[in-house]
Amino acid sequence: MRVGVCVGGSITEYSQGAMLAHEVGHWLGLYHTFEDGCSARSDRIDDTPRELEAFRGCGQIEGFPLNRDSCPNDGGKDPIHNFMDYAYDECKFEFTQGQVQRMQASYERYRQGK
Repeated sequence: MRVGVCVGGSITEYSQGAMLAHEVGHWLGLYHTFEDGCSARSDRIDDTPRELEAFRGCGQIEGFPLNRDSCPNDGGKDPIHNFMDYAYDECKFEFTQGQVQRMQASYERYRQGK
């Protein structure tokens, strides 16, 4: 992990600690929310809305709409507040229930006791 994305790092948009949740999510088997765009595979979690590409920003910052829907033929708006997207730290605050279940299962199968 780059120093700039740690708490207090030099990249201020990513220096509040949410990047740690993002990286731990990877360590526990999660993919990015935009992994395969609008395809059926997406992040391989059924309750994560599909997303065409990474969201970089927060709310209306830098021209990105808060209610972005990059996969309009699928249910749900883009998960821009999800830890596994690329939104700024101050805007990321959630995992879906399916993501939590995958992390728990991954921990129990691959990480527990090791």
